Amino acid sequence: MPANRTKRSSPPRKKRKNLFARLIFAAFVASIVVAVAAGMFLLHLTHDLPRFDQLVDYRPKESTKVYAADGTLVAELFEERRTVIPPGDIPEVLKRAILAAEDAYFYQHEGLDYGGILRTIVRNVMSGRIRGGASTITQQVVKTFLLSPEKTYERKLKEAILARRLEQNLSKDEILYLYLTQINFGHARYGIEEGARFYFSKGAKDLTLGEAALLAGIPQSPTRLSPLTHPDRAKKRQLYVLGQMLANGWITQAEHDREAARPIALKVSKPEGVGPYYVEEVRRYVIERYGVDAALTGGLKVHLGMDPEVQRVADRSLRAGLLAYDRRQGYRGPTGHLDEDARKAAEESLAKARAGGSGGAPLLVDLGTGKAVKATAGLTLTGAVEKASAKSVELWFGGPSVGLAVQDAPWAGKGRLASLKKGDLVQVEIAKVEDKKVELRLYQEPAVQGALVVLDPETRRVRAMVGGWDFAASSFNRATQAKRQPGSAFKPFVFGAALESGRWTPASVVVDAPESIRDPWTGESWKPRNYDRDVYEGNMTLRRALARSKNTVAVRLASELGVDAVIDFARRAGISSALPSTLSLALGSGDVTPMELANAFATLAAGGARAQPVLVEKVVDRDGNVLEENKSQAVIAISPAISYVLTRLLEAVVTEGTGKAADVLGRPTAGKTGTTNDGNDAWFAGYTADLVAVSWVGFDDPKPLGRGETGGRTAIAAWTELMKEIYKGKPARDFPMPEGVELAEIDPGTGLLAADDAGPGDSALTAFVSGTAPTQRALSPGVAHEDTPVELFLGGENP
Repeated sequence: MPANRTKRSSPPRKKRKNLFARLIFAAFVASIVVAVAAGMFLLHLTHDLPRFDQLVDYRPKESTKVYAADGTLVAELFEERRTVIPPGDIPEVLKRAILAAEDAYFYQHEGLDYGGILRTIVRNVMSGRIRGGASTITQQVVKTFLLSPEKTYERKLKEAILARRLEQNLSKDEILYLYLTQINFGHARYGIEEGARFYFSKGAKDLTLGEAALLAGIPQSPTRLSPLTHPDRAKKRQLYVLGQMLANGWITQAEHDREAARPIALKVSKPEGVGPYYVEEVRRYVIERYGVDAALTGGLKVHLGMDPEVQRVADRSLRAGLLAYDRRQGYRGPTGHLDEDARKAAEESLAKARAGGSGGAPLLVDLGTGKAVKATAGLTLTGAVEKASAKSVELWFGGPSVGLAVQDAPWAGKGRLASLKKGDLVQVEIAKVEDKKVELRLYQEPAVQGALVVLDPETRRVRAMVGGWDFAASSFNRATQAKRQPGSAFKPFVFGAALESGRWTPASVVVDAPESIRDPWTGESWKPRNYDRDVYEGNMTLRRALARSKNTVAVRLASELGVDAVIDFARRAGISSALPSTLSLALGSGDVTPMELANAFATLAAGGARAQPVLVEKVVDRDGNVLEENKSQAVIAISPAISYVLTRLLEAVVTEGTGKAADVLGRPTAGKTGTTNDGNDAWFAGYTADLVAVSWVGFDDPKPLGRGETGGRTAIAAWTELMKEIYKGKPARDFPMPEGVELAEIDPGTGLLAADDAGPGDSALTAFVSGTAPTQRALSPGVAHEDTPVELFLGGENP
C-alpha cells in the first residue's frame, strides 16, 4: 500500500450509540405522550357514558290498548305502536331469521365484529365521509337505547366501548330480547309482536318460516323494504335471509326452496275505526288523568262501556239519518270548478298510476284530492262535468268520461243537473263496478251535523256515542261538547215536577188555549204558541197534553209550579248545565248536551236512580295493577213511582203523539220529541226497558232546518234505525212497575174512569201514584159531557 494514500474514516461508535439512545428516548417520550393522550381521550369518552340501569329494568314505550265491553280491541293510543311479549313467546325460527338478517355470529362474538369494523373504516376513508355499517346487534341496542343517532367517530368509539361493557352485564338472550322488542317494522309498528300482528294478523309465536324471514328483512330499511308498498324488494330481502339461514345450517335445502318459491302472502290487520268520537273522548280523558307520557307510552289497558256492535249500528244510523235529511233539502249544486292546472295534474296522476299497474280495476282520479284511485263500489269521489242534459251527465276523472243517469237522482230536483256547466265539480258515489264498467250515482255530503248517544240505564255504560257526520273532517264531539236548546224534549221534567207536586195526575184536565202570561222572573208578558201555531184543542188530560207536546200547557204548569221546582227536578234527573230562571225554560230554552239529556232520561228509565255516565270502566297498568274502576254509583233522586208514571206518559208520546214514528219496535217504548221555536234543533230522546238513546240534528252554525223538519221527523230517523237494528229478533220486555203505582182505564176526553161499556179506543190504561187515580166514572160513549167536571188541579176548583 502506498504511503501517501488517505484512509476513509467512519462515525465513531460512541456517536452512533448516542444517536440511538436519543431515538429510543424520543420514542419512549412519544409513547408516553400518546399513552397519556389516549388515556385522556379514553377518559373523555368514558367519563359520561350512560349506565345500564334502563336496560336492566327495561320499560319500553308501549301503546295503550283500548278495549270495548266485550274485550274487542277498538283502538290504540301510542307514540310508538308496540306490544311487549315475554321472551318465551318469541319462537326460535324468528330469532334465527333475525340473526341471519342482521348478525349471524351474534352468539360467537363479544359485542364487536372487528373484521367488519376494519372494512367500514376503509370504506369511510375512501369515501371521505362517515357511513354506518358493521354494527352487531349489541351495538344496535347500545345505539338505540344509550346513544344519539349522530354519525361521528367519537360516537362510534363510545358505541364500541359500551357494546363490550353491555356483553359483560347482560346475557346474549337478554340483549337479543331488547333488540327484538325495540326494532322498527314500519307503518308505526315497533317490536316483533306488533310487526307480526300488523303484517300477518297473528302473534309472533305463530309465525311460519317464510313469515319470519320476511319480517326479519324489514328492519334494515322499514320504508324501502315494506312488503305493503314494495313487495318485490321485500321478496328479494326475504330470499337473502333464507339464504343466510341455509348457509348457517339453520334450515334445510328443502325448507329453503319451499319458502323461496312461495309468493308473499300478507294478512294485514286494519283497525276498523269503531267509534272514533268515543275513542277521542276517551283519549282526552286518559291524557288529562294520567298525562301524555303514560297515555301514549305507558302500556295502559283501558276498558270501555262501549258495545262495538251497537256503536257500529249507531255510526251507520246517524249517517243514514243525516243523509236522508240532506236529500230532502235537494241538491246544493257543484262544489267548485276545474281549472286547467288541475286538469293537467289529474291527467299526469292517472298516467303515473296506470304505469304502475292497477290490477285490472278501472282507475279514476278523484278531483277532490287529485289522487288516482281504483274504482270500488261504495267509494265517493269528485268528477268534472264534460256535458250535461236532461237525461244524463258525463263526468271526467282524468280519462274517458263516465255517465251519470239523472233519473237515478230524483232528490236533486228537476232541472238542477241539466243546468250544470262544463268543468263544474260534482260529488258521486260508485254504485257498481262490473267488467270494467263503472256505474255512478249522485252524492252530496251533508252540511248538517248530528249526534247519537246510547246508554244502559241500569249500569250507565255508554254503549255508543257518535259526535258528528265525519270524524276525519271534524273531531268536534257534538254528543259531549255541543250545548244546544232541547226544545220540547225538556218537557218531561216540567210534567215530572207537576206529578211530583201532587197537584196534577195524568188524568188531570188542563187547558190548551192562547193566553198572555207575565213572566215573574223577567217581568215581561209572553204569549206561548204551539208548534202548529193557531191550533188549540181546549180541555185535555195531562197525558194527552204531553203526548201532543202542547207548549201552552207546559208554560202554564211551570208558571203554577214555579221555575225553581222544574229546575230542581231536572237537576235531580241529571241535567247539570246552567238553566234560565224564566218560563221559557218549560219549552227547553236552556242549553244541554246530548249526553246530558240522555243521562237525565236514563234516570227516568232506571226508576229514578241517578248516576254518572260511564265511558271508562277500568284502567289497568302494564303490570296488571288496577288504577281505576268506575261503576254506576246510583242514588234514588226521583221517586220510582213518579218515574214510572212519567214513563207511561212518555209511552203515550210514542203510541199516539208526536213520537209516533218511533212506535216500530214491537215493545214498550217511551220518548219525547224536541223542536226548538226557531227550528234550529231537532231532538228525539227515547228509551226501552234496556236502553236509552238520544238523537240530535242541527247545523254547527245554527240556522233553521227547514219547514217540516221536526224532532218527530228529522231526529227520530236515526233513533228508529238504531233501535230496530239492535232489537232485531230479541224478545220484548215491559218497564218494571214499582210499588206505589196503580193502573186505571181512563176516559181520554174527561180524565175520569172509563165508562163501564167503553169500547176499544174509548179508554186508555194509565198509571197513577197509588191513591191518586180518579174515582168518578165517565158517562157512556156518545153521551154529552156538559155536566162532567173539569179539574185543573188535583182536588182543586174548576178554573
